[in-house]
Amino acid sequence: MANTPFATPSLDRETLDRAIVQMGRPEAWSPLLQRLNDGKPLRLGVFGASVAQHGGCLDQPYKRCMEFDGVSLAEMSWGEPRKRPVKGWAVSLLEHFNSLWPHPQHQLNNSALDATPAQAVLPCLFSHFPTQLDMVVLEFGSMAQSLDRFAVEAVARRLLMMRPRPLLLLLSVHAWCNMAKSPGTPPALFREGDRIGSMRYPKTPWSVVEDEASAVCERYGQACISVHRALMPHVRAGATGFSIDDITGPDCLHPVNGRHGLQYVDQMLRHYVDRVRLAYSRGGRGSGAARAPPWDTSGGKAGSAAFPTPLHRRNSVSPPAARCYSFLQPTVQNGRLNHLFQTRQPIGWQSASCAAAGVWHPTSVPTRQPPLAGLPGRRYHSAGVSGGEGCVARAPPGDECPVSRFAARLPAFLATKPQGWFFCRRALSRSAKISQGVVALEAGATLRAVVDTRVLEGEGAGAADNKSAAVHLGLQYLASYEGMGKVELRCVSVCSCSTHMLDAHRPEERASIYITHNFPIWGAVARCELQLQVLNASSPGGGTKFKVRSLVVTASAHSDAAHDIRK
Repeated sequence: MANTPFATPSLDRETLDRAIVQMGRPEAWSPLLQRLNDGKPLRLGVFGASVAQHGGCLDQPYKRCMEFDGVSLAEMSWGEPRKRPVKGWAVSLLEHFNSLWPHPQHQLNNSALDATPAQAVLPCLFSHFPTQLDMVVLEFGSMAQSLDRFAVEAVARRLLMMRPRPLLLLLSVHAWCNMAKSPGTPPALFREGDRIGSMRYPKTPWSVVEDEASAVCERYGQACISVHRALMPHVRAGATGFSIDDITGPDCLHPVNGRHGLQYVDQMLRHYVDRVRLAYSRGGRGSGAARAPPWDTSGGKAGSAAFPTPLHRRNSVSPPAARCYSFLQPTVQNGRLNHLFQTRQPIGWQSASCAAAGVWHPTSVPTRQPPLAGLPGRRYHSAGVSGGEGCVARAPPGDECPVSRFAARLPAFLATKPQGWFFCRRALSRSAKISQGVVALEAGATLRAVVDTRVLEGEGAGAADNKSAAVHLGLQYLASYEGMGKVELRCVSVCSCSTHMLDAHRPEERASIYITHNFPIWGAVARCELQLQVLNASSPGGGTKFKVRSLVVTASAHSDAAHDIRK
């Protein structure tokens, strides 16, 4: 069980059984049980957003899930001490498997992405997963308000094409209440007729997502668990141990913020494993289920079962070819997992501070010049021109966001007034949570990035440039209600595109939101150069901060990532 300063009630059998919406067909879970009974290790995967991050992980450096490995100190919003070890539900689930089928090589891979709905990940889904998994827990509820329903099935279908085919367990969570609007005011449980966006309770974005998950489980014979369905009778009855503070805390959604939230999820997942283990031991294995027959996705492969017709017509179309890029610095992955990933490619980028807007023409050999007036610390160098005026840059490694003792060192770093773009592993906020990306804080900060846009059929590393070919790019950036600015996005070399102005200031919502900006470019080329330049002009109440996280190149327009990503 995860560590907690409170004793967690044990859920009764009726509650645990109520959590299991669908066990899945025997042919879905029998291969997993057969593998474990044969003495082979489990390869467990997790996918989703923040609730999935709280599942934890064990050997994935620089991922936020490592804060919930049961050993590291996590910053908690309740209990004492506020910094203490917390064991996530996925880590606890792996331990349960190991207690039933001991093996030193059981693996857990957590592919969760904070603030990211599933449709935004689809073009690059397998950049986040190992190539082989035996079971995957999918969590879509933490992004319910930004999720496109088709993406639940799209993720499931793509994972079910893996060999061997994994068991999918769709874990549903709900928001239980309206968050308190002022400090000290307790949140109120949703009541019949309460308006939630365009819906009225009991219909909510979370119930819609859970219904979609149930439909996917039914169509594909997979497993579904509902935390909300299991606990609702106790919550409505006001039973001890089932208040909002016990389940989610005042944010109303995340089990990690409740006194017993993680433990309740843990108990439900363990119970599911125990149920299918019992069913398997009693012979409920299905016909030939030890090796689930492959689904034929091409139409007519001998010896294959027909792949189920999709619930959503758009899921019958294969995803477009894509190149997946990240502004994140390379990380050292555990050696035994390294070769199993189709990783995102790092973006080559450079940065300067330019006095005037326009296309930055960097110099190949920087020359020294005195420090800029009013700027303490390191020297800047001449770095070319933009708009007829000079640009400057710091010598490599340039501006460096603190790595260790982040909260303590951040004020001193910001006092240096970094003029260009810089990589940072954590959010520049009080939470200081792991949220990697490349950030600019001052007007004039200019970034040039180089990407290979050759994604059309027949194109590879040695293909010739095709400057007339149309491809599509999706740039992911952070928008928020405080201090955010505008950038000008343009293509500056080899490829071409219209100039775009992106405004990251969104005062209408008291939330930080990732946006994916999709746009066409002309040029399937080896070195397409893009430029982002922070503008002096900002919306009323805005500032000059801008943050980018990733970029995807696709062969055709796609709507998978065309929606807000709520942080």
